[in-house]
Amino acid sequence: MGVIALALLAFLVNPDSIDKVFGKNPDVLGKVNGEKITREEFNDQLFVLQQQAEQQGRPKNGLEEQAWQLLVQSKLIKQQFEKLGFEMTDDYFWNQIQYDQMFAQNQQFFDEKGNFKTQELKKEIETLQNTNPQGYAQWLKTRKTIEYRLMARQVFTNLSAGITHGKKEAEELMKQRDQLADIDFVKVDYAAYLQKTKINVTTQDLADYIKKHPVMFKAEPSRNIGIVFFPSKPSAADDAAALKEITKLYSGGTDASGGTENFQNTKNDSMFVMANSDMPFNPQYVTPAQLPATIQAQIPAAAVGQTFGPYKEQDFYVVSKLVGKKTSDSTLSRHILIAFKEALQVKE
Repeated sequence: MGVIALALLAFLVNPDSIDKVFGKNPDVLGKVNGEKITREEFNDQLFVLQQQAEQQGRPKNGLEEQAWQLLVQSKLIKQQFEKLGFEMTDDYFWNQIQYDQMFAQNQQFFDEKGNFKTQELKKEIETLQNTNPQGYAQWLKTRKTIEYRLMARQVFTNLSAGITHGKKEAEELMKQRDQLADIDFVKVDYAAYLQKTKINVTTQDLADYIKKHPVMFKAEPSRNIGIVFFPSKPSAADDAAALKEITKLYSGGTDASGGTENFQNTKNDSMFVMANSDMPFNPQYVTPAQLPATIQAQIPAAAVGQTFGPYKEQDFYVVSKLVGKKTSDSTLSRHILIAFKEALQVKE
């Protein structure tokens, strides 16, 4: 990728010393790379800023320095815009105005399909020109500011996209595009040639050719790799350790309670499950068909508070407690599911 540099050089003159630099012309306040900044341009820029400040409820005084800086920047942008080969024509202005910040975020200038209402805006300005000369004059000042913003957008878009070429590059591209040449060539159909002419290529011929052109047949170093597959399954010892852990929670006692509280005698099932289970607590009622197959047949005749387990459900050891029933035969049960954490990626 190339590096694109944009050099913007400005020769600025303080209006206070204008007489010393430019003589007695009071209408010229400064120059930017040789291009004059007139008093009328400065007043127009200041007027636009004051209008914006008034609409936004800000003070209108003290905007002279900002107007001067914006005017200098606008001159620089315009010079670079024209240097890149662009021209601010009327067609360009109306084609690009929809992207300006004054209109892009204002939905009243777009129809239901998202198309910019260019013709309607043109008619409004034409009406303004015929009925309100002062308002039309204000629009012309605003349009000049919009033009500078559109030129800035085009310049920085070109630079960020990297599509700007230097003069020498452009000349070379034009030369390659326009240069023509007459070429004579002969096509050899090797398939047809082999049918007419028999050629015998020996192994030695191939070896000699490879030796003569080593770069063409240079190969990258290679390796033979053997792969050993280790299934991520817990061992018998892992399985026994997980069963021992959940049995302790089921009928023994937790370490936090000093060995006195277990799943069978706990007074707070939900807190016990949240503190000791690898799966989150679920307070919803379920139908018997939604229960684990291991205990489905036992639930209808079971009493509230009865516990079951430990038993296996997929890759988990599970213990369950029946804590409530509804007349719809739905059952509310609590589970503790212990996953064997030492078995890599496999729950047990």
